[in-house]
Amino acid sequence: MMMKKYWQVLLVSLMVFPSFATTMSNVKITTLMMDKSHGNLLFIKTDKTHTSGSPDCYASSWSFVFQLDGTLADKMYSALLAAKTTNTTITLVGSDSCELYGGIETLRRLEL
Repeated sequence: MMMKKYWQVLLVSLMVFPSFATTMSNVKITTLMMDKSHGNLLFIKTDKTHTSGSPDCYASSWSFVFQLDGTLADKMYSALLAAKTTNTTITLVGSDSCELYGGIETLRRLEL
């Protein structure tokens, strides 16, 4: 009985407490960087600092890192490049993880 109560409390707390993934709204892309020594990764820097809601692993001047690995990634890269070129404000959402590159949150979503 006690174990069932424990799992119910755990489930409710996971539904109530939000993820700590970073959402950066109304930002402009200042730098996009690729480097042969980093493989298929795109590093993204914005005009705002990456602080509020940052995951514990975050420790960089780069805002996000993104893996260029397929059709959706190509479309997202095109949208990021267009936003940078036209100086358009966008929203970037992280994954709450630095799995691709230590110290930089992995980009999960962008909104134009």
